[in-house]
Amino acid sequence: MPVTDDVRARAASGIEEMRAVAELFGAVWGRNADGVPIGSEMLQSIDHADGLVTILEDPATGLLLGAAALGRGAGTTAYSYIAATAPGHEQRGLGMLLKLQQRDWCLARGITSMRWTFDPLVGRNGRFNLTKLGATASRYELEFYGVMSDQLNGNDPADRLLAEWNLIERPDGRAEPPAPAPEATIVRGPDGSPAYAVTAGARWIRVPADIVALRRTDPVQSAAWRLAVRTWFTAAFADGFVGVGVTPHGWYHMKPQEESP
Repeated sequence: MPVTDDVRARAASGIEEMRAVAELFGAVWGRNADGVPIGSEMLQSIDHADGLVTILEDPATGLLLGAAALGRGAGTTAYSYIAATAPGHEQRGLGMLLKLQQRDWCLARGITSMRWTFDPLVGRNGRFNLTKLGATASRYELEFYGVMSDQLNGNDPADRLLAEWNLIERPDGRAEPPAPAPEATIVRGPDGSPAYAVTAGARWIRVPADIVALRRTDPVQSAAWRLAVRTWFTAAFADGFVGVGVTPHGWYHMKPQEESP
């Protein structure tokens, strides 16, 4: 399993560790009417059903720094349910460590692809999934979780993108995607700035810099972003494009499926 000088990744074991993981998920993702996002009993069941609950810990202190839950899917596919790093430790590369540990575990069992969903409006997650890991976004799920009431989703219908990660083909992620082409047809977003760019061979979709903060300060505009992004992604997917990267400025880059690396 991956190890760095100050972080160790290992499989969680036993209900007490599962309770600690559930508490971490609640601290990061927030609580809703159902409680924590995923409870300790369900985590124990995932482990018992030959899945994987990963924890990241400080080897010296045992402090829990991150966690993730992974289950088996059909054939040679795994499904990643949830992942989180402890508050205050977000910039340490722990998300990558969690995903690489999951990748190693999968490949050791003949599993060659992984799927999960994520909020398309959270650009930093899109950038991590598509550019850093090298996954692709191939499908838009409307109201995948209905209306969520936790502190991150802000009582807005929870649309999601489906990420699909080939665990063999792209172990080192992707190069930085290009900015929108100068000749692109531009549509402006809810903030009045360019947010959707179209050429014959590509699409670009921009999301807000911090949708979580916007949901707190301006729920009307955040809802307008969700509807706009939903329209643009569904149109691009219908035209045969897939998401292959996100720029540092929050532009999703989409290419025809037959050309996607």
